[in-house]
Amino acid sequence: HTALVAAGGATTLAWARAAADEEWLEVGTLSATSEAELSAAAHMQKRLILEHAGRLEPRLRLAPALEAGHGADAGSVTPAAKG
Repeated sequence: HTALVAAGGATTLAWARAAADEEWLEVGTLSATSEAELSAAAHMQKRLILEHAGRLEPRLRLAPALEAGHGADAGSVTPAAKG
């Protein structure tokens, strides 16, 4: 992350939620080589984002399914690709 940012890479916030109708919870920072690569980075790091979300917010561990995403704020989160 530090090396990507120092080299001029893009950075944004990582988010998680338990269901589509719940609010997004900020769980970290995500970086990529460019703005265009942030969606791919969120997809590739989805498992780590969701595991970390469960450590930060234990109630998420009980949810049947979690959703990860990325964006500058809770109102502009782009959900990570499924799969």
